[in-house]
Amino acid sequence: SRESMASIYNSLDVLLSCSRAEGFGVPIIEAQACGTPAIATNFTSMTELANFVVRPASLVWTPLNSWQCIPDVGGIAEELEQVYTRTKDGTLDREAISQYAQVYALHNVMKDHFYFLIENYNIIQIYLDF
Repeated sequence: SRESMASIYNSLDVLLSCSRAEGFGVPIIEAQACGTPAIATNFTSMTELANFVVRPASLVWTPLNSWQCIPDVGGIAEELEQVYTRTKDGTLDREAISQYAQVYALHNVMKDHFYFLIENYNIIQIYLDF
């Protein structure tokens, strides 16, 4: 349920999501919506989603004809330290993190990017009420 997921995300100090490749990164947005900082690889869409990003150590061309990255382990440690330090000294603004994630809330995405279709083609209004 939404409540259980929010409870899980709220129990985290940080979400560490440094993957080799990512489509969109829904867990990153979900964690941030709960005010939990997220660390992700500075690669694909994660660059614009996460509060803290880790540089790739290298890029790898795969047999699927696509790029993947290997996250830099030292960079992961640096970002974890940054989150820890900002939490300890009180400069980590969890409310601002939550507000940033609201840009990606379904009702905002539908309103901001699909309103034309909804208005002009009678697509069901339920998407805006979600």
